[in-house]
Amino acid sequence: IFRNQSPSYFCAVAYDAGTYKTIGASFEFGGLTDGTSPSTKQELMAKYIEFFEIDTLQLPSAPILISPADSISIDSTSATFVWQLCQPEVTRYWLEIDTTDLFTSSFIDSAIVDTFYTYSNIEMGKNYWWRAKSGNSVGWSNFSETRMFTTLLTSIEDEIFPVEYNLSQNYPNPFNPITKIRYTIKEKANVELSVYDILGREVMQLVNKKQNAGKYEVQINADALPSGIYFYQLSAGDFSSIKKMILIK
Repeated sequence: IFRNQSPSYFCAVAYDAGTYKTIGASFEFGGLTDGTSPSTKQELMAKYIEFFEIDTLQLPSAPILISPADSISIDSTSATFVWQLCQPEVTRYWLEIDTTDLFTSSFIDSAIVDTFYTYSNIEMGKNYWWRAKSGNSVGWSNFSETRMFTTLLTSIEDEIFPVEYNLSQNYPNPFNPITKIRYTIKEKANVELSVYDILGREVMQLVNKKQNAGKYEVQINADALPSGIYFYQLSAGDFSSIKKMILIK
């Protein structure tokens, strides 16, 4: 598969026995020249790859972002960033979060092995931008699209005198196995907060009592539940709201 006229008739021979393949060479691979285009090293390596039917590894694809949604508003000091699994053979992810879309002073974690990451140093009343890229043994992909979200600034008056019923999205989401649910009651009422599986069966009753007007937070430990999609429902007086959450183990 290879014969070099100079300086001393180097050659390499490939043998396919049917049950195995082998190559024998009369030289060190490192002794071949690099100067030509293509170089003899590149030419021979291409023949090796073709003979052994090796699929060469490529740079991975850029992540497709899932959550948080672009331009969303959140009422929390933590957020879980989620993206799709990338290929081929991705071993790590790089996440950047910043208060400017120039990413000049970003929070960076370049050793993430999952497709989600919970960041707990978010300040209220600010805009945040985030992006991600994936890496394998060849190198890093391009960055994903850039998404932005806004954190709400709650006034003291709203904190003391809620003006409406509200059920917030749980954070983090997806979660494993701990997450928190916040809700607001504008007047004294009988409050029920329950979790249901995808078939509509109640799997947890979190609150079932009369509560005064105010803001509340409930922590869920779903260690006993299997991974999947769940729904939680808040009922208070004439108010009712349902939201979806995802448990990933």
